[in-house]
Amino acid sequence: MKKVNWVLKPGDVSIARRTLVMRSTVIPRKAFNTLRELRNIYTRMLSTTLEYATENIITNFYKLKALKYRELRTMYSKVPSHYIHTACQDAATRIKSFKKNKTKHYAEEIYKELTEHLNLNNKISKKLKKYLWQKAYEIAKFQVENEMKDRLTTPEVRNVSVWLDDHTWKIKDEVRVKAEDKELTYFHKVEIATHRGWINIELEVTRQFYKLIARGFKPASMARMKLDERNRRVIIYVTFEKEVEIYKPEVRLVPVDVNEDTIALLFNTEPILLETNLSKLTLGYYIGGSVFRRGMV
Repeated sequence: MKKVNWVLKPGDVSIARRTLVMRSTVIPRKAFNTLRELRNIYTRMLSTTLEYATENIITNFYKLKALKYRELRTMYSKVPSHYIHTACQDAATRIKSFKKNKTKHYAEEIYKELTEHLNLNNKISKKLKKYLWQKAYEIAKFQVENEMKDRLTTPEVRNVSVWLDDHTWKIKDEVRVKAEDKELTYFHKVEIATHRGWINIELEVTRQFYKLIARGFKPASMARMKLDERNRRVIIYVTFEKEVEIYKPEVRLVPVDVNEDTIALLFNTEPILLETNLSKLTLGYYIGGSVFRRGMV
């Protein structure tokens, strides 16, 4: 098997992402009721796909969409079809995370029982530790899959945020500004597709938004939406992206770590430790000052 090197080198291009929480102004009651209906429909679609994916242990989004799209499209024909795509993607992500966390939890318990049964708590090598962990993980994975098939353990849908893609939300009245060979995109209104048409939403722009835009970040195609029932507002989690190039300084940098009693340096891949005893000096100064002040009183 070919090993993949994920370490980025100077000159490589990577994608930097930041997620910003943007709140809307107060939405008219009729529009907010439509968004509430959309959220309820999305929750039902998510629950249906999540139950099916749990029984059949499907963690692949494309496979889940291929198996459930026609059924959901027949049940919810008035809803934009891309909400079915995002619901399947949401369900696949939840199943994958649930299975991984549950397997890891069971594996830790099984590994602990193995080491206690074999009396290997203190006398264990790295090779044996790795072997026992692999076996414990295999047993835990088999146990979790059986429990999911028999519906003994299932992920719970507690918090629901409607996933949006480039077909279910779009920016409105955007303003493009060119500055220093960069095109900056400012906006304060978005539109969200529903089963009753598009709904305009005006956002409250924050200082953090202007900072991200000024640094060259642009909104990505994916976003998430939650409803604030008490204040009749919409909360949109917008992801901003920017292509960045890994920087390599022209001069040699020396990392320095200043601690209470020592200063650590890394020079030519060799660590250097300098003792300062700064805490004793500070403590002596504090005690001396206290004694001096008591004497004055």
